[in-house]
Amino acid sequence: MLTLAALALAGCGQSAKKQADDLGSVAAEGALVAHDASEGSTTDNFTRVHGRALRDLAKKVRDQPATPRLGQLAGRIVSDLDELADNPGDERRAGRIQRDLERAAKQANAL
Repeated sequence: MLTLAALALAGCGQSAKKQADDLGSVAAEGALVAHDASEGSTTDNFTRVHGRALRDLAKKVRDQPATPRLGQLAGRIVSDLDELADNPGDERRAGRIQRDLERAAKQANAL
């Protein structure tokens, strides 16, 4: 899934709908990583590396958003993924981040 998201986010000048779809995918995948981290069922290294890779994808939208609303949403996703990557062993925090990213994915898919 990460590879598809990387390809999707690679182009600049994307439409708002495409960026929203891409953000929804990144947030959903981030929520899955956070879920695994919250249950202690993944390594800290995997959580850190995967969280940073997803963060970098969301940064591409944050840095060149098609709309201000997408820029704000991307900024929240970037922040959540940064926090997850910086605190991979904090299961409680990962649970909160999971819920935040699930909400962000729903918001992105509603745009």
